[in-house]
Amino acid sequence: MISRKVVVANKPGLCVELWAEIVRCAKEFESYVSIEIDRKRVSAKKILELLQLRIRPGATVIMRARGRDENNALDTVCRLIEQGSASIDEEKR
Repeated sequence: MISRKVVVANKPGLCVELWAEIVRCAKEFESYVSIEIDRKRVSAKKILELLQLRIRPGATVIMRARGRDENNALDTVCRLIEQGSASIDEEKR
């Protein structure tokens, strides 16, 4: 298992869309991917669990991944969290 601290993209209006994209991304990997804030940890593959954490832009979260493709999974999901989604940015322009 590997883990990393990540700061959530500070872009207003991205909350629900960003988490939905993170779920889609996490589901592409075989590894278990989780997100933790305030000692509460949930699967990054379940949108309802993620939304219940009420993570706000600018918050620091701990991402964890465990499995065969854990490095790739963690790198990809963390990048999305840190930068927000390019596709969402394009739609809002």
